[in-house]
Amino acid sequence: MSVASRLASFATNSIIGLADIKRINYPLYKYVKKHYSTVYLDLRNIGICLVNTDRIGYNLDRQQLIAVIWYLYGDYVNISKFKKERFYLFNLMMKVKTECSVRKFLVSAGFKVTNDYIEKVDKKYKEKLKPYVNNGIIIGLTANVYLYNQVSKRASSLGMTVKEYINKLGYITREDKIKKLRRRGFSYSQIAKEMGMTKNGVYLKFKRWKEKEIR
Repeated sequence: MSVASRLASFATNSIIGLADIKRINYPLYKYVKKHYSTVYLDLRNIGICLVNTDRIGYNLDRQQLIAVIWYLYGDYVNISKFKKERFYLFNLMMKVKTECSVRKFLVSAGFKVTNDYIEKVDKKYKEKLKPYVNNGIIIGLTANVYLYNQVSKRASSLGMTVKEYINKLGYITREDKIKKLRRRGFSYSQIAKEMGMTKNGVYLKFKRWKEKEIR
């Protein structure tokens, strides 16, 4: 078995760092460090990015930089914390210092981006919605037109639908719950009983979702 094949089993999301190898197999780590360029290319040929965690931030190309950020933060990046914790990477991104450009870089690379201000505002909206939450499900929000419009405006400012924003806050809608139960094989009658709705009400909500999905 080649070194690249052995290392492939250590990868997460097609990324592996030297620190991981060092922790799992020190002799292998010493070999990889000595032959880093060769191993890096061998891994890249099989779709895996090797991150030099011993020297993060030095001479990284775009692909390596994206891999490093995935390695450090996963797919969800708080740009405020990122700037404080890894300022050298923040500056390295596109070789600019403007937060707008860094945000654009992260979004274009597929990351979900937030910051301390966004999280602070989201926390306030999460509290505002609590009176309408039952077992994690938002119920009756549209009856409060003022709050619904606030949530709608907030969602729009983030480029989201109301439903997407509700999901972002950690809540789900009735439609989400109905879809989940239908996928588990529940009948309309069983769902109605589970959620305290009428069978017809469940059917209509599911039907509206299916029609949107088709469009």
